[in-house]
Amino acid sequence: MNKIENNDPFVHLRLHSSYSLLKGAIKPEELPSLCTKNSMPAVGITDSGNLFGALEMSELLIEQGIQPLIGCEFKLKQNYFDDQNKQYSDIVLLAQNDNGYRNLLKLSSEFFLKQNLPKLSLDFSQLEKYSDDLIILCGGSSGILGVNLLNNKQIEAKKKTVNSLKKNIW
Repeated sequence: MNKIENNDPFVHLRLHSSYSLLKGAIKPEELPSLCTKNSMPAVGITDSGNLFGALEMSELLIEQGIQPLIGCEFKLKQNYFDDQNKQYSDIVLLAQNDNGYRNLLKLSSEFFLKQNLPKLSLDFSQLEKYSDDLIILCGGSSGILGVNLLNNKQIEAKKKTVNSLKKNIW
């Protein structure tokens, strides 16, 4: 196995800053030097449910020649489970451009303001409505595919993935 050299570029797509309470500890002013030290030409800022640090950290990164990738992590209600068995998974959304950023802002607002679920989360209808120009990462073992696979629900994982790809929300 090859050892990763310090000059090999790496792009972290799922970074939680100090704006993600209980999940991240990286202070905005420390991020550019960490990226430079670790040969990161870009970094995905994906705080949990909010975009509070996006502007501040983007400005700091751009000053040092590092490309910020603005994103957000959300809980997603998996609609195909019955109401008795509420299942949630993690997704990470990254903005591709200005329109994607505006869609992230809308989703973040709906995440807090338009809640009709017992747990703070988005549902697929919200995601479909504002999915243009967003890159959606499935969230690893706590994401929609991982949760289904860990619960031996391979058919649901495949069905949800295929349906999502057809609708371009994946």
